[in-house]
Amino acid sequence: MGTIEYRTPAKREVTIQSPDEDGCHPLPGGAHHVTNHTVDDIRLYANEDCVLTKAGKDQAGQTGGESFYLGTQMSVAYTPGQTPWLSYSVVGGGG
Repeated sequence: MGTIEYRTPAKREVTIQSPDEDGCHPLPGGAHHVTNHTVDDIRLYANEDCVLTKAGKDQAGQTGGESFYLGTQMSVAYTPGQTPWLSYSVVGGGG
């Protein structure tokens, strides 16, 4: 229930209505800013497969995989040098 809103690197605004709780979902165009207006927390990923990135290839340039946990009714903005988020999954959703 609710929406996920994101802005692409090209500054396009996208709204996802009542996202499915199961599986991995793409963020077409990539996301530099995400707002979670749903009743569920989500996890954002820097690849299209909802898996942690390989060591040394994460968004911060540090060793280890990376994802971003975004709570309900929260938002996160782009950090310079960060790659766009390309997918998300609902926390607690089926895989």
